[in-house]
Amino acid sequence: MDGGKTELLTGFKSKKGTEFDAYLKLGEDGRTSFEFVHRDLPCPCCGDQLRFRSGTTTQTPNGEEQTLAAYVCMNPACNYGIPKTFFQ
Repeated sequence: MDGGKTELLTGFKSKKGTEFDAYLKLGEDGRTSFEFVHRDLPCPCCGDQLRFRSGTTTQTPNGEEQTLAAYVCMNPACNYGIPKTFFQ
């Protein structure tokens, strides 16, 4: 922990059951709280906002559907997306 905040921790689950990443931060009163990753990511195509979506379905070059986590544009006309993981 550096400066009252952990490194980015992954795999937290919300009440809805979705996974999220966050830092744990120690407050002055001794309580811990989440500090979320800054998500102000502009879309390189249209300038709208990118948001993280787990379970995004895409098509592979051979036409098969693949489910993965990605950052997708919030503009429905844009349809831009970039995978969270480039290489495993």
